[in-house]
This record gives sequence, structure tokens and C-alpha cells, in this order.
Amino acid sequence: MAPPNAISVLGSFEQGQLNHWYVSQSSTLASVAGESAGDDAGMDSANLLGLAKPITKSVAGQYDTASAYAGVLPTKRSVAAFTSTGQSFSDMHALGFAMAGVSYFTIMDQPGTVTMTLHLSGTLSSLTLGSKAAMSLVAIGSGVDEGLLNTLDQGSQGDDLDVLQAMQALPQINDRHAQVVSARHADGAGGTDTFDQDLAVSADGVAFACPESGAGQAYCGKYLYGFTLGLQAASTNNAHADFAHTLTVTGLQLPQGAALSFEPGAAIPTTTAVPEASTGAMTLVGLGMVAGCLARRRRQQH
Repeated sequence: MAPPNAISVLGSFEQGQLNHWYVSQSSTLASVAGESAGDDAGMDSANLLGLAKPITKSVAGQYDTASAYAGVLPTKRSVAAFTSTGQSFSDMHALGFAMAGVSYFTIMDQPGTVTMTLHLSGTLSSLTLGSKAAMSLVAIGSGVDEGLLNTLDQGSQGDDLDVLQAMQALPQINDRHAQVVSARHADGAGGTDTFDQDLAVSADGVAFACPESGAGQAYCGKYLYGFTLGLQAASTNNAHADFAHTLTVTGLQLPQGAALSFEPGAAIPTTTAVPEASTGAMTLVGLGMVAGCLARRRRQQH
């Protein structure tokens, strides 16, 4: 999912408030399968102002079990996948997969950049040979380079890729407008991988055009900011991928002079960008410090 664009916003929410934070889309998916347990899957999605329902799926058979969970809240995404099998082979006997995604947008008076801070918390562990646990996180802000989006699409495509391979194929990206993190734990090596990290991704304001008529007139001279966040977890055989505690939006830094309102229960802490001092101002400060040092030295000499 790419960040929401002006066309989708205008077509679905002509009466939207300016300088208000909205969830534009959300989705959840959980899928499980076991060689002796069978399979099950479920998904849900919601558009403007709605939240997708949490999905929990589990199956149990003679020698394998699988469970998966996906949930979204206005500021959180949670996913988890757990699998176990009495067999220890290199091929797949049990699979759990979960995905949760949310897109946000706001239309503001001010141009500039909104920076979203995030916290990721979770664990990956595999217990036996032939077991794998994997996760992937994608965070994208409006203004992202199209080349980065193409790289993401190409990395996750391939008819021969299973879920874990597709997650592993995602490129690691640390960009101002895009953060992509993927990891896996395989074959029972190295205990448990623990994730407890902060990330940040920025969205640039995209100016609306000014049509002569229609709903778009209300947004003439305004700026759209959009974010999309996605979190995935998968496990095969004897493995756990637990990010149920999870990917959280911890803050928003707004352009100077900007303010946002929120839906009840969906507030995010906000700060305002501090303007950088101009070169001229910095020069004056520097000259003042030098002059002060010289004056003190003269007083000490007399």
C-alpha cells in the first residue's frame, strides 16, 4: 500500500476537517496451515474512519499446530505466528502468517514535513532444524521516491517465493521517507532475537491543485500528508514470531506553527519543528562570543 493520494481523499471525504488526523485504511490477515491439521484463514479491511477487526486463526492436528493473530488500533499494529510439529524435516509441515496495516492522512494549512516516530517490539525464535520465524516492517511517507517503491515491489514478487522467502527478499531500507526492516531466525540457532528499537519516517506535504469547480476547491492551497505502515510475522514448523506488543506510533513532529486534532482515543503526542537559525544569525552569535572572550581577556590583562 502506498500512502493515500489526493484523488482517493477527495473522492471519499469531501467534508474532512483541516488539520485533523485520520485513519484512511486498515487491514488484518491471519492464515494457518498444518500437514495433519488442515488450514484456515481470515481477513478484514476498513476504509475511512474504520478499523479492521482483529483476526485469530488456529488449527491442530495429529502432529502439528499453527496459530496466527493480527490486530490494529489507531496507534498500534500487532501480529504473531506460532507453529509446532512433532516432525523435524527441512520441508514445511506447519505455517502461521499474520499481517496488519494502517494508512493515515491529514490535510494541513502549512507546507513542510511531518515526521512520525515509531517503536518496534517483538521476538523471533526457532527451536529445531528446519524451523523458521520471520518478520518484516514497512513504513512509508508521502514524498517517497518512486524508485524505492519499485524496489520494494520487485523484491517481494516471484511465483516461486513462499511467505518467508518473500519477506526475506525485501530490501533493507533506511530512508527519510521509507523504513523497511526484515529479519528471520532459522534452524534453532542463537536462542531468541529480541527487537526493541525506535524508527522515524517522514511525509512531505503535497500541494493540492485548485480546480475551478467541484469538491477539490475546498482543498485549494492546502497540503496532504500521508503515511502507510505494515507489519508481518510468519513461522514454520517449531518457531515463534511474536510482535503482539508491537509496532506503536509514539509521536508526530509537525511543521512550525502547525497543530492537529484527533479522533477520541486516537491521539498521538505532537511536537513542533524548531526553526533552524539562519547563517546570518549564527554569524552574529559567533561574533558576539568572540567579542565577549576578547573583552574578558582585556580586563584580565589590566
